Amino acid sequence: MNHQSFILVVALVAGHAGTVVADTAPPSVASRCGACHALPPANVLPQNKWREIIQKMYELAAGTVNAIAPSEFETIIHWYESSAPEKLEAALWKADFDRTSTQYRSTLVPSVTDHSQVSDVFFADILPAPGVELVVVDMGAASILAGPPMGPLEVLVRTRLPLRAQVVDLDRDGFADLLIAGIGWATPSDANLGTITAAFGSPDGKFQLRQLARRLGRVSDARAADFDGDGDLDVVSSVFGNRSGAIIMLENLGGRSFSSPITLDSRSGAVRVVPADLNSDGRIDIVTAFSQEHETIAAFLNQGKFIFETNELYRAPHPNWGMNGLTIADLDGDADLDVVFTNGDSMDDGVRFKPWHGVSWLEQRPGFRFEPHDIGKLYGAVSPLVADIDGDGDSDVVAGSWFLESPTLDESNDPPGAVLFEQVRPGYFVSHALLESGSTIPTLAALDNGGDVPEVLAFGYYRLAGIPGHSALVLTRNPNSGNSETDQSVESPDGTKAQ
Repeated sequence: MNHQSFILVVALVAGHAGTVVADTAPPSVASRCGACHALPPANVLPQNKWREIIQKMYELAAGTVNAIAPSEFETIIHWYESSAPEKLEAALWKADFDRTSTQYRSTLVPSVTDHSQVSDVFFADILPAPGVELVVVDMGAASILAGPPMGPLEVLVRTRLPLRAQVVDLDRDGFADLLIAGIGWATPSDANLGTITAAFGSPDGKFQLRQLARRLGRVSDARAADFDGDGDLDVVSSVFGNRSGAIIMLENLGGRSFSSPITLDSRSGAVRVVPADLNSDGRIDIVTAFSQEHETIAAFLNQGKFIFETNELYRAPHPNWGMNGLTIADLDGDADLDVVFTNGDSMDDGVRFKPWHGVSWLEQRPGFRFEPHDIGKLYGAVSPLVADIDGDGDSDVVAGSWFLESPTLDESNDPPGAVLFEQVRPGYFVSHALLESGSTIPTLAALDNGGDVPEVLAFGYYRLAGIPGHSALVLTRNPNSGNSETDQSVESPDGTKAQ
């Protein structure tokens, strides 16, 4: 890659850019709007959005100790509207992203439905045939599918609104199983329709569904790990919920039996749970990102016997930050685990292009301290992935961009659908648009085929109206990368191009 052509260079060590400084609100506003969460500054939303948001908060607080009196309502609205900018300043993409050719060719993977809404993609060995398959969780098809990395895909199981899945041998019988997080209801709701389901594999390649937990709030993730050190796999899950939610644990009681949910945390808005030995003490901990009004990243440090100590690793500058993605990796190569996260959610208020949207990381420092750094800007940033994309021996980051409908900042300038943040020297990243436009990529995955450099990248598509005909775009490494005569591009179902 020609580094001289890069437009954007971000220095992580310079601090956490994009922070919004809180306004000095009068006590009458601060006491009400900062009672349940951090006080939102007026400059995090444009003027025309504050009445709608404050009305929602007024309704949520009704009947509680934090209820807002009708006489205070217009006073609060007046202060926010008079203090807020007319619009948020959002830079155009052409000033930020180098759109040079990348190292991949692209293939569209056919779907099994005309209403494909892919919420998760990953690579795993799940079918009887040798090799690793592309696994696709398709909410629109109410199915989990798998097949060769280039397709075609076949339906493994059908289940209501699956959001995420993991391939793991839950019952230790030698056959791959699926652990499925079922959100139950796609839009905000307090209905307890969420589920945690296992699809147990068998020698003939078929799966038997069994619910491990049901009547939960909206379940956003479920992961298996041996949390109590007894040699079998337990399950941790994030229940995003709506007004209420939780982080819960299911203890493996042997075979295919699991305990009733054990609540570790009662906050709503948890978007992911990642099991990892974060403090290197030999026990598996849990890292999660909370959105909603919390906007924080927390570690649950394993003390043994399903007792966890909660540690706040990071708190965002304000409650409109938009936490929505999380992964754990040794990003700086110093032999400890760091946290990489995205904040690109806009669904609470419909304001899509927020200057602070992007990808960041928490560097683990001595004494179990975590120092925040920016990686780069990306409107709608989601699903961070860490891998050595360019094969130079250090870790890079890839993130998707996702809005419910394809957005446009300018008629001639759509945001990229996915971005590679290449680490060119320790703590410094440059940005490449992997998918030219679309912003319909909520999930992505990498496959290295046993080598040091990923040979395949997969991107899942999700739009409210569905993606007719295709569910994913797969990029395979181009052996002739850099040769303009052999680099190819294709157009996705929604206009996305991959260079």
